[in-house]
Amino acid sequence: MKRTGGLLERILEWDNLLLAYQRARLGLACKEPAERYSRALDHQLSALREGLANGSFDFGKYRSFVVRDPKRRLIHAPGFPARVAHHAIFNICEPFFDRRLVSATYACRKGFGTHGAISRAAGLSRKYAWHLQMDVRKFFDSIPHSELLTVLGRVFKERELMVLFRSILGGYHSVQGVDRGLPIGSLASQHFANLYLGSLDRLVIEVCRIRGYVRYMDDFVLWANTPDELLAAREKILCHLDCLGLRLKRKSTPQPSCHGLGFLGHRIYPHRIILARRSRTRYVRKARIYGKQFAKGEIDELKLQAGLDALSGFGKLARMGHLNVSLLQEGL
Repeated sequence: MKRTGGLLERILEWDNLLLAYQRARLGLACKEPAERYSRALDHQLSALREGLANGSFDFGKYRSFVVRDPKRRLIHAPGFPARVAHHAIFNICEPFFDRRLVSATYACRKGFGTHGAISRAAGLSRKYAWHLQMDVRKFFDSIPHSELLTVLGRVFKERELMVLFRSILGGYHSVQGVDRGLPIGSLASQHFANLYLGSLDRLVIEVCRIRGYVRYMDDFVLWANTPDELLAAREKILCHLDCLGLRLKRKSTPQPSCHGLGFLGHRIYPHRIILARRSRTRYVRKARIYGKQFAKGEIDELKLQAGLDALSGFGKLARMGHLNVSLLQEGL
């Protein structure tokens, strides 16, 4: 595999740093850290350029909080200067991560995403009689830094860039141990984690010869016409994950495609897609919250419509008629 070099110079270009700042502040324009950074933008970007050039930039400052969407997750969001740094690096490096991934993996990729994964899963459920769904136990927290750096070293040959990658990883350690884990909430973590399971994709497709396959980060599904094919692939996957320092949440078994597949907040059958129970509950709850906020004058009609459009966009591949009728009856 040909490795990539000569990228740090492109990362440090002023136009790239400006673009990184613009992308980092999306959705944060009114937040105080972004405003403070903006007031001395030239100075901040110059300091960022110097810190990235000599490897002294501090990536290790995170703001921690909990979200429930639907399950409880501890998020470690980088500070605003680190957000800009991550965008500066991945503005340039993202294409080199992407080209190492197969077409069956959909997370954190332009032109792919959840809707693409759901559509492919629905098509494979029509084509194959059986599926096997697996996901990795505490995936982000379990990734070993040393093994990840080995994978990154196979892609990037530039020593200075690898110094930055080591610095990003060194700023966080999970409860699983020192030199292990990626923070959920970081742009770098998404790309690192996605790349780390790239070898799993190749194992499934090239070694196990499974043609029906979709992965969205650490949630992946295999399809075949017999359960024996899936069981044989499962044993190879278990061995491979063990080599990566990872474990499955549970030892799942093949299921008939006609029984449905719970995937990315949806229930996928060969000829229909519906929202999963939790997703339906969240959909209705959020729609009602928007309605109450509008009735109290807390949001205007434009924000109400934007919120409802976002909800509809999430479930646009599912049969939503009965839910929408119910909400219309409530005046939404």
